[in-house]
Amino acid sequence: MTAAPRAIGSGFTTGLHPDYHANTVEVSKIEFDKLARITQLVYETRVRIANLDHAPVRDNKGPRAGRHTE
Repeated sequence: MTAAPRAIGSGFTTGLHPDYHANTVEVSKIEFDKLARITQLVYETRVRIANLDHAPVRDNKGPRAGRHTE
């Protein structure tokens, strides 16, 4: 595996849940199979990005579309 020449940010979320950052969260509520699948997805995505032979291209269709443009 090679390293990307610059840091590339990415975000993944499955959304919020009622126990998010609350003192009501407990281990029995963790869906470990789902956690493993998401972890593998994030890992494989980041490895593919890091090993591209070109810089990733932004499609400008996300929530920051038009930011810093006139």
